Amino acid sequence: MKGFLFTLALFFAGSVCASEFKTLDDAMKMAKKEDKKVFLYFGTSWCPGCREMKRVFKNEDVQRKMESLPYVIVDCDDDDGDLLRKYRISSIPDYMIIDNNGEIVKRTKGAMSVSRFLKWLGEE
Repeated sequence: MKGFLFTLALFFAGSVCASEFKTLDDAMKMAKKEDKKVFLYFGTSWCPGCREMKRVFKNEDVQRKMESLPYVIVDCDDDDGDLLRKYRISSIPDYMIIDNNGEIVKRTKGAMSVSRFLKWLGEE
């Protein structure tokens, strides 16, 4: 499926997380098997807010928190548009947690601090 990029080197450099997926389909299979939710991140390499989030994602506390979530990084410049349309991406960065059926559980947009992002991740 064109457009899904595995950009860990770009966004999660140094991460030891074992929940990274190239495609949403792969992440959803694991999420269903283990009854988990999935974290989706939509961004680009040129977006100032996305670059700020790159620093947030490198934070050790954030990495620890993300270890329990399967996640997919979607580069909006390379996506064929299917996911952008499905999840109505109109600005970036855009993050969401979806259930293992693909329904949005919670969502937010824009760059945020480490503490604010950790708080958002922890609210369910």
